[in-house]
Amino acid sequence: MTRIVLDPATYQKLHKIAGPFELCDPDGKVFARAVPERHEEFEPSVPQVSQAELDRRAKSTVKGRSTQEVLRRLEP
Repeated sequence: MTRIVLDPATYQKLHKIAGPFELCDPDGKVFARAVPERHEEFEPSVPQVSQAELDRRAKSTVKGRSTQEVLRRLEP
């Protein structure tokens, strides 16, 4: 396997990405896809919703929509 060592600027752009990503040429054409290995420096994801909001949603009686209902609504 070929190994490429990143320069510091590129490393700073990429090192915090936790999931799959694409590398593109200047025209936006995909050059390569990569999946970063997990390292200790990555922090576990933290929900962006407060516990109070999660509790409110759990108690809510508002009916959601199925995928089929949403797709029907989006049809022209």
